[in-house]
Amino acid sequence: YRDVTEEPAKYDGKTVSFKGQVALLRRDKDNMFAPGRFVMTCCEDDIQFCGVPCRYEKAKELEPRSWVTVTATIQAEKHVLYQGELGPVLTAVAVQPAEPAQPDVATF
Repeated sequence: YRDVTEEPAKYDGKTVSFKGQVALLRRDKDNMFAPGRFVMTCCEDDIQFCGVPCRYEKAKELEPRSWVTVTATIQAEKHVLYQGELGPVLTAVAVQPAEPAQPDVATF
């Protein structure tokens, strides 16, 4: 997550597959969601959700906070989640229900 958000052009055109929780977006909510994980970089106080915007035609059918395995291509482009800056935006190839990750908070 950290590398792709810091250097999105390096990943442009690549395909990824990962397990994450569904976060629905306030904007672009008809055909987008943000799969991601809760991440802790230092200590418990800094835990935050880190998701990547993803185009998916059935996004509004997804249950918030449910777990999915996403296979998607990455495009480096501007999106409101990146406050007008270049960042990774996914286009889903497949979105499948998944069992919750253990542990549910990723660390790095």
